[in-house]
Amino acid sequence: MREANAVAGTMADVVDLNPQFAQALEAKGLFVDMDKAAKDVKADYVPGAWDAFTVPGKEGSFGIPWYLTSEVTMYNKEQFKKAGLDAEKPPATLDELIAAGEKLSKAGKGKAYGLHPALENRFIADLAKQGVPLLDESGEKWTFNTPEAAAYLGKLADAYQKGVFPKDSLTQNHSKATEAYQAGRIGVLPSGPNFLTILKENAPKIAEATGVGLQITGTSGATNMSVMGLLVPKSSKNQAAAVSFATYMANAENQLAFSKIVTVLPSVSAALRDPFFTDAGDGSAEARARKISAEQIAKGENLVPVQYDERVTKAVVAKVQLALQGKLAPQEALDQAVEAADRITG
Repeated sequence: MREANAVAGTMADVVDLNPQFAQALEAKGLFVDMDKAAKDVKADYVPGAWDAFTVPGKEGSFGIPWYLTSEVTMYNKEQFKKAGLDAEKPPATLDELIAAGEKLSKAGKGKAYGLHPALENRFIADLAKQGVPLLDESGEKWTFNTPEAAAYLGKLADAYQKGVFPKDSLTQNHSKATEAYQAGRIGVLPSGPNFLTILKENAPKIAEATGVGLQITGTSGATNMSVMGLLVPKSSKNQAAAVSFATYMANAENQLAFSKIVTVLPSVSAALRDPFFTDAGDGSAEARARKISAEQIAKGENLVPVQYDERVTKAVVAKVQLALQGKLAPQEALDQAVEAADRITG
């Protein structure tokens, strides 16, 4: 609908979109270049957030970053203790996550598992965290079928066969993972800090047992973030006013006020230095999650390419599922996934 509106010149003067949805329109040159129109404020924003609205092979950046989210690692301390794990030391890397998951599953004896794969949400980002190049320099060819990626997929397949993941989890998304954590069926859940509020309402006993750690990373040390931005269509008859309004909405003062109402992070570096984010406050899981996610966001990136849309995700995950089930070798699964992705985006 928004694409049709953009082409017809009937979009609002300012629209809010994430990079994945915006990219198809940006590639057609439908939005104002903020590198030029808002160059005076560019330095105020987290670099990774500003860069999220760039298009491969095209100059400029087409959105003012608005609010951000950055997942943290939530884990059930009681399950950690039962599994003989340090309840004050959550896993920090993907390898540590899988190793902890195996111990948690053994201790769960079929009633609780280590973790949920949430393949649609996590797989491609986890490859990026390990330094796997997802696309070539042109941004047109997928390249994630590397030996390193195959080795990681092999670890996931081994974990699935060992019962680290619930058997019915391969076709489930992140929402099912959150349900499983609330029900005490998994011991670790990477998710946004906003989930803690939901957890407190829906499963207070699980919330009480929940600890919070840094976002799980790979060999690259990169942390992922999600971005929402404000974009101005070139079709707007009020471009200057629209750009001014977008920068006003997304300035430090307004973003900080917004973040205190809604569990999100500001994209302006100055707002992230406010005590609301730098002080763990009462020491609650919510306060700790807020502090951790704010620290991460300063060096965060939007690791998932804008080209990794719903169609590509479906094609890639289908091959990954077959590898976890032992029906395809990891390298073969990734080779086929790359071929399928290239057909979609080529």
